[in-house]
Formats: sequence, C-alpha cells, structure tokens
Amino acid sequence: MGDTRRARLRRPMVAGALLLTAACSAGPGAATTSPSARPSPAAGASPFATPSAQDGQGCRYVRERLAVPARFPHASPEGGDGGEWIAGTVDDTTDDAGDWYPAVWHRGRVQVLRTPGGRRGRGVDVNSAGVVVGQVRNPDLKFDHAYLWRDGRPVRLQGRGKPVAINDSGLVVGTARVDGHRRAVYWRVDDPGTRHVVPGPDADVTVRGVDDSGRIVATASAPVDVEPGRYALIGTVEGLRRWPGMPTVGRSEPYEVRGRYVVGHGSYPGHPSPDSTGTWLWDGVTFAALPAGVDGWRVNAHGLVAGTEDYSEFAVVVEPGTNRVVELPLDEARWTAYVSTVLDDGSVVGGVRGWDSDDKSTGVQWRRTC
Repeated sequence: MGDTRRARLRRPMVAGALLLTAACSAGPGAATTSPSARPSPAAGASPFATPSAQDGQGCRYVRERLAVPARFPHASPEGGDGGEWIAGTVDDTTDDAGDWYPAVWHRGRVQVLRTPGGRRGRGVDVNSAGVVVGQVRNPDLKFDHAYLWRDGRPVRLQGRGKPVAINDSGLVVGTARVDGHRRAVYWRVDDPGTRHVVPGPDADVTVRGVDDSGRIVATASAPVDVEPGRYALIGTVEGLRRWPGMPTVGRSEPYEVRGRYVVGHGSYPGHPSPDSTGTWLWDGVTFAALPAGVDGWRVNAHGLVAGTEDYSEFAVVVEPGTNRVVELPLDEARWTAYVSTVLDDGSVVGGVRGWDSDDKSTGVQWRRTC
C-alpha cells in the first residue's frame, strides 16, 4: 500500500448502498486499551469486541463499510475534499490479475468512473466540485497516464506524470520525470492540455499535497550520503523552497496539508531527529510533537490527525489540543488498517485488511457522531 496506502476500473455509473455494521456501544476504555493488555493476533483474539469507540468529548466512532458495486467487492479509498467526496479505487478479484478502476463516493453512493478503452486505473483525490484526479493504465502496461474526471467524464492531462492532489480552485499537483529527474508539476482543470513544472531545488522531488490557498508541500531527496537524506519543501506553483528552519540532521517529510495545518514525520525546527522518527503537526505558526508510537498520515482543517500505531498498524486519531489517542475499531477478521483522509466533521476514511498479505482492502469510514 505504498506510502502506507494503496494502488489499484470499466462499467460507468454503478451505485451501491452504504452498509452499516452493528453499532454496539463501547465505553471510553475501548479507546484507551494499553498495548500490554491487547491480545496478540497469534492468540486468535480480536483487538476490539465492538465496532465503535469513544473519544474525549463523548463522541463515538462507528465503523461503516463503504459502498461497493456487486462486481467490485474490494475498495481502496485514497483521498477526499474534507466533506462529502471521497476518491479511490475498486477491485474485482482477490489477486493482482484482476481489474481495478477509479471510483468516487458521494453521500454514501459509489460511482465507478469510465476509462478510455475500459483500461485499468485509479482515483487518488477529489475536490468539493466532485472533480477526480488519478491515472489510467497505458495500453502497453508500461506506465500510467494522468487523468481527471469531470462530471464522470475522463479528460487526459497533458504529459506523463502522477497527480496526487486537487484543490477547490482546480489546481492539480503531482510529480513527473522531467529531464531525468523527478520534479513537481501542476495542471489546471480549465487547461488540462498544459503541464507546468514547478521551480525547485536540484533534487528529486515528491509532491505530497496542496491546500485551497495553493500552498504546496513536498519532499526532496538529497544525493546519497548527503544529510539530511530527505527534507521538507514548501511553496506554491511559483516555486518550492526548503522549509525555513528545518534541521539539517535526520529526515523531515510533510505528508499532508489541509487548511493551516501540515502533518509530517521526522525532524522539525528545534527538534532534530537523527533516526527520523516521530510525527509533528504544524499549525501555520508553531510545530508540536504528536504522541510517541503514532505515525500520523492525514489531517483535517481543524488539526485532527489520523494515522496508525507504529507497533500494531491499528488506525488511530489524535485529538487536537489534548493529544489524546483514540484507537478506531476493527473487526474479528480485519486486524490491520490504514487511513486515507480525515473529514472536517472528524470522521476518518480508510481501509482494513487481514494479516495475510494477499488479503484485499475493504474500504471503511469511521463515522464520528456526537
């Protein structure tokens, strides 16, 4: 699931109903189980007895399964607008020989997006207008083309590249190989036939995201044996620069920007991390460390971080202000989880799977209700 996440369609406009698991009540203790008290998978026990958990404000996280069409039993959500839209991929088999296609979820319904010639593809992000960005497999299977879907119709983005995010103004950002190096690139929804290269350092760059103001975060890879191995970049389409004040010891990698918040890993100003561990949260002014043992990957516009526990791969959220960790419920058959996006209402979207590496992802939403 690269980047702690996934990859992975034909038959357009297929919809399905949202399936809700039994919402048994769990007290606050379900959210604060200690690692030592947690049963081990080898013992055949489930880490959670119920499909819900409670946070520090008395709100409850209830696990729901994302809708999937009958033909595509597996879903891998990847990104969202923070509100009602989720983008990702659906898959029709239990192995890599099957077909996978881009999909979009809206208000509990799923639509499988058309691809040219019915080729495989994946959706990676969507904005509040429902415009999806992703990739479609080239006929010779050697690489993927960048695409967007507007009103369900596929539009090819000029040039090769991998789009990773789209904001509400229609700015699409991603990464492409340019003159032998990996560079930050962007397209615009109203001009898909032009790919632009973002000025930046003389290094391989991996774009992580863009917010609605046009602020881009990315990671640069330094040459081998040069410290730090990877370092954080921030900027706009006018140019990316090294994040001011970041230590030169250890790696520093931002993973998502949403509103005024950025979540990342490794070193941050005033706190070098030689072993590149730990998660930090930036609120536009200051940096704060998240609790040890939490790998934060996603953040919403209110600073709620979602990720996994690094010793267990259980999905968790970290409440802003208190740093309280809430473990999100799994089920008897699914022991590992990943997170794809955090909605602004505090709900979390991601996937669960079993210990078997061949087990396909089941898309879920941990809905927060108060």
